Amino acid sequence: MDEFGPRQTLQHHYTSCRKGCGAGPGFQTRCQSERLQPSDRVEIERRGVYIAPRDLTQEPNEEEIDQNFPRAFRYCLLESGRWALIHSCYAGRDYSGRWGNYFAHALIGEGNAPPLAWPIDLYEWSGWKRRLTSDEDTDAPPPSLPLVDLADIPSAVSFTFEELRDFLREDPTRRSGLEAMIRALFLHRESSRALVVRDTFVNGLFWTACIQKSLPIAYARQITFSTYQFDDRQCAAVNMTTSGTDFIFDETQREYRFFMFDRIHGSASEVPHVCTKYAATLADWMANDPRRLEDFHNFVSLFAQGELGTELESLLRIFEMRYGQPLSLNQEQRKAILQFVHRYSTVEGRNVLFPTIMDLGLTLKGEGTGEDYVSVIRFLSSAAASNQSSEHRRQVFEYWCAMFDDLMVTRRRGNAEVRAAYAVMMKALGSFEAELAKVFLETDHMLFLRACSLPDEQLEAILTEVCGFLRVLGRFPLHNQPEARWLMDAVVVSAADKPSAVRGILVVFGTDEVSVVDVCRFLAGSSESPEQGRIVGRGLSQSFAEKPESFANAVRQRLDDARALEILLGEWLDLAHRAEDKLGAFRKYFEAVVRRLPNYRAKYTIEIARELARSLAPALRCAQAVRWLDGHEIDAAPDAFYQECVGWINDGLPFDPTDASAHKLSVRLVRWAEIWHVALIPNRPVLQDAIRATRSSGEGLGEETLRILPRAIEGIGRDGYKTFLSYFLPNALEEADNNPARHRRVLLSVFVPPLADVARDAYLQFLSRPSKHSFGKTDLAALLVWLSCGSPDTADSPLALKNPSLQILRRKIEALSLTDLRGLDEIVRENYQGTGNAPTEWRRLLKSVAENQPSVLGWARRILGGHR
Repeated sequence: MDEFGPRQTLQHHYTSCRKGCGAGPGFQTRCQSERLQPSDRVEIERRGVYIAPRDLTQEPNEEEIDQNFPRAFRYCLLESGRWALIHSCYAGRDYSGRWGNYFAHALIGEGNAPPLAWPIDLYEWSGWKRRLTSDEDTDAPPPSLPLVDLADIPSAVSFTFEELRDFLREDPTRRSGLEAMIRALFLHRESSRALVVRDTFVNGLFWTACIQKSLPIAYARQITFSTYQFDDRQCAAVNMTTSGTDFIFDETQREYRFFMFDRIHGSASEVPHVCTKYAATLADWMANDPRRLEDFHNFVSLFAQGELGTELESLLRIFEMRYGQPLSLNQEQRKAILQFVHRYSTVEGRNVLFPTIMDLGLTLKGEGTGEDYVSVIRFLSSAAASNQSSEHRRQVFEYWCAMFDDLMVTRRRGNAEVRAAYAVMMKALGSFEAELAKVFLETDHMLFLRACSLPDEQLEAILTEVCGFLRVLGRFPLHNQPEARWLMDAVVVSAADKPSAVRGILVVFGTDEVSVVDVCRFLAGSSESPEQGRIVGRGLSQSFAEKPESFANAVRQRLDDARALEILLGEWLDLAHRAEDKLGAFRKYFEAVVRRLPNYRAKYTIEIARELARSLAPALRCAQAVRWLDGHEIDAAPDAFYQECVGWINDGLPFDPTDASAHKLSVRLVRWAEIWHVALIPNRPVLQDAIRATRSSGEGLGEETLRILPRAIEGIGRDGYKTFLSYFLPNALEEADNNPARHRRVLLSVFVPPLADVARDAYLQFLSRPSKHSFGKTDLAALLVWLSCGSPDTADSPLALKNPSLQILRRKIEALSLTDLRGLDEIVRENYQGTGNAPTEWRRLLKSVAENQPSVLGWARRILGGHR
């Protein structure tokens, strides 16, 4: 394609004439510019066809033609990629005297659209040729047409924003009509439904201008139009028509083929609601605020041409933001705006919009996505790189810090996006590390980080950032810098899991033995509480898991002084907590660490042992306490420690009578208790002896043992009590045989009110046990005991066992034969002859039995009648 200047256009004339570019007279290209391509000429000839409305006079004079016949002013995009403006008008008779001639004058230019103005603004150009004069219409070959420079065409005096405002205000329905037309325009491409507006010809010109000027110039140039269209052949995107044409405006055309607006008869297509904000806002400005509309179109020059579509709503929102209108944007709207400015803003636009996008970026705090943040950084970095503004560079770095704070610190995620934004800055701004480091490490920003409760999963990333920026500025040692110390101190104080926070700090700043020790001392010294040192030690222990043992030992050696012993103890506390084999861990730690650190060993050997004991199950704690009392591991200890050992042994002394070693240990325990003056509470050796007595083939359970049992059992725990009863109670009650007094004595000797529920379960389980006799001697003893007892008072009283015990015994009695039941009745009457309460209880129980055992009902009635 031949090139010509961006403001220069080719020309083309088409009419019925004597001599043109055709083979003979008639409708043909009269003349054209030399560079016009044949394909363009053929397309222009087709698109310039003019048919006059049928309701106009068929033989008009020139005055009637000028006043009544509409001019078809068309803008089209040619298949070659050029554009064409075609001014077609009725010319009356041709050279032969025939009516129906027309003249089509076209301007053809490069690119998507003519520069400088909206296409409608060229409608009033005085250079449009309307007909051939008789002097021109000869048999002589026509000359070539010159290029036309659009810069030489004066600005249009019609279709100003003020005139369009007045046009819309003439009829109160025009503003809403324009809004619907704008929405229909956005739907044209996807629906292939062109706009058709029927009105007077002059009104059609204004509708064309309103629709075009609702769009920025660059976007309006994408929309073809025709100010007068006779039928649907060669339709543009926007078409004006009048009465007397082939458009019939029926339901098919109105609802399926076109978006139709019949302003003459008052009907219109239903237009879906798309781009409603843009359509409503631009229609409102055009009708009420032309200055605002003009400002908007001037603002659009900050952007390169985009595609007509929903992105214009983003453009509108950017304009409103730029001029201070508060907006409430959702995530999708923010994303669309950021995509738009990144794609279309010019160098000048990026500079002008820098503060606007910065403000938009600040609205992302707390809710924007990491991707949105990266988009803001991309725009700001590009703008700062274009204008070389040091202030803009600093603002980019400040915004990156704000992104870091929101995503990494506040919302505790987004590390990948933060790194992506850093890469974007690197690509746009080149070397900037020192500038960013100074901004990041500024006092206000560090105070913000210090005030935050940093989570473990983000802590290392944040500390690594601080460490990296200190390194960029050449500030060593890193852990001694005030920014690092502010943050380390704040982290340990505010962290929910303080040892884990210490571990994170050590991962970043503890790169060597000296640094680890310095950091630990600093963190432990930030609080007067010894517990702070132990917290640091727990974190140190976690960090050692990633280091060789030689490194850990070197650090421990440096910490073996009076100022850091709490740190070493904290390390052991963490080890004891985490170790599965706690005894193995203790013995290894004692030999490998404690014995090699004299200061630590002198002060904390006993505390280390106590912590081990607290972490062990009772049986293991008992065994370890025996080792310590036997002189293993600990050379010398205060009496209080040995007394604790005696207590630990007592707590772990087994009750199992089949365990031969348990009795031997019990003997030793009694001796140690005498030596160290320890009162055994509970006195498990006595309890163990009581269990053994119930199983003895000799005298068995003596009265003295029963007497001291209540005192011995004091202080027993729930689990110990349950275990003791499981061994003692069944045998002791069996030994009581059918002696109610002995049965009662055994039960009361071991009943502990605070643990009444445990005693209840153990006793009722005993009563419910299966036996070789359906109602044995022990059952009889229990029956006589509970028949003689009063009513239950409190839940923790032994009397609370009465009702559930009688229920169990009742079920056993119900299983007896009539003969056995008679025998049992005789025994009860014999044992309670002359008493008042027991016979009544027994009468009540027999009645209950009879109700559930019909075979004894008659006997029971006679017997019950005899109980007085």
